[in-house]
Amino acid sequence: MMNQPLVSICIPVYNGEQTIERCLRAVLAQKIEDSELLVVDNKSTDRTVELASRLLNGLPNARIVVNDTNIGRIGNWNRCLELARGRYLKFALANDVLLQGSVQRLMDEALQSENIVIVASRHRLIQQMPEQIPEMRNPSHRYRFTSAEALRLVDNGEDPFWACNGMLIRLEPVMAGGIRFREDMPYMADKLFFLQLAMKGETVFLDASSYLFNAGAAGRFHFAGLNAADYFREYQMFLDEVERLLIASGKPSNNRNQRLLGAYIWLLNEERKPISLSQTLEIFDGNRVFQLRALIEKCLSAVRMRGLMRNGREFLRKNAPLAVSSAKLTRRLLPEKQRKVIEITPDVTR
Repeated sequence: MMNQPLVSICIPVYNGEQTIERCLRAVLAQKIEDSELLVVDNKSTDRTVELASRLLNGLPNARIVVNDTNIGRIGNWNRCLELARGRYLKFALANDVLLQGSVQRLMDEALQSENIVIVASRHRLIQQMPEQIPEMRNPSHRYRFTSAEALRLVDNGEDPFWACNGMLIRLEPVMAGGIRFREDMPYMADKLFFLQLAMKGETVFLDASSYLFNAGAAGRFHFAGLNAADYFREYQMFLDEVERLLIASGKPSNNRNQRLLGAYIWLLNEERKPISLSQTLEIFDGNRVFQLRALIEKCLSAVRMRGLMRNGREFLRKNAPLAVSSAKLTRRLLPEKQRKVIEITPDVTR
């Protein structure tokens, strides 16, 4: 029987011929002896498999698995979980590059205790890959969270996990608990997965970058073609799970609607296509009656306090579906001191 490697470094990939060699070289440069390198190709139609095979040829700890059919991005992440043989798993997405020594640094943290199920880190955002890959720096801070602390951070809108590219996870609680990436939640699958795993033990967060995040890479998925309504459905599903976990812990919270509204404001500010006012109200009203007045007041507060737009009038004009179409209705709903910010012409939403 084959000995279990300490860590599996998994590269889920589809049509990554432009970046797969660079990604693999960075993984091979990690020089982790007790490891396996697993490439899971999602039925690419380009030269990804050919290039990976040429680079990994003859390496006893390297495997390339090609799916019979394309099972989707999230399905391929789950395929990595099923195929990995290591005690720990480290994702390395093909568009990005691991910093030198990063896997060993994450492993050093993970091996301090069996209770640690996640070691997370930041990314370094770049537009173009440097010729020489730098080493991972010493973290400025190191944080260790219990499951309850991680849950409370998520409820408060903090992110103790960042992205899967920067994480090392322990596989035993994943497999024993049947934890998988939700294929019906392509936007929120990683956040929900790591939250569920965090409930199985402790999370360590290193305040340092472990990989280079190439924001300009071709094929980068992150919110490409974002559908606002779908995003909110997923976000609401995510907050359902947060709320369920909070209730189970005996510490329920009232942050849910504020989180949904904050995400909506963010989407508008990112110049995404906003959903209609009726759809917006349906989302919030379905979550224990989030009143129109509260929605408008919180939008105004977000505009003023966060500086998303220069003034509320500009915000509402640019995002007419969110606007109230009558100044009369505005005067009835809002205190006088806020009316000048929100009042608009009656036909702005027509």
